[in-house]
Amino acid sequence: MVPAGLTLEQAPPLSVPARFFLTAPLFALLAALVILWRGPEVFDSRWAPETLAIVHLLALGFLAMVMIGALMQMLPVLAGAPVPWPGPVAHVVHAGLTLGTLSLAGGFLFGEIMLLKAAVWLLAIALIAFLAAMAAGLARVRVVNDTVRVMVLVWLAFAVTAVFGLWLAAGRSWGLAPFDWSM
Repeated sequence: MVPAGLTLEQAPPLSVPARFFLTAPLFALLAALVILWRGPEVFDSRWAPETLAIVHLLALGFLAMVMIGALMQMLPVLAGAPVPWPGPVAHVVHAGLTLGTLSLAGGFLFGEIMLLKAAVWLLAIALIAFLAAMAAGLARVRVVNDTVRVMVLVWLAFAVTAVFGLWLAAGRSWGLAPFDWSM
């Protein structure tokens, strides 16, 4: 029995969300390993490079990875609007998010500006590809209900967060943002 309103035939292949769900725990494990490696002083300051690495391993590597995988599966099933080209989009987004998060964490941990710059580009490609694909899917929705309205809000929140995150990372990498990073 399929509950009313679900369009399971439009669900993407299992490999689309699975790659995100299987990768996410590895980032949580990596964050734990950084804590073990650097010790309790990682919690001394929110601006410590180790702390920034851990936060981004968890926020981008774990949370964003799970959210993107879930949204790529939920949009077609709950809203009846499939993400265009789910396989290629998932490849680009997953690769960019994985490599970008690793580069960002490595840039923080080792103080390597080139890793931070690479992270900005990789994350920008991944997040723009995901947001564009999700916007294309949302534009195809035929019946706007509460679920679709919430997905639009999720898209907006994700887009605003991505813009500010990329702006901050670019500022840290190229000295563009008017912030004092010595705090």
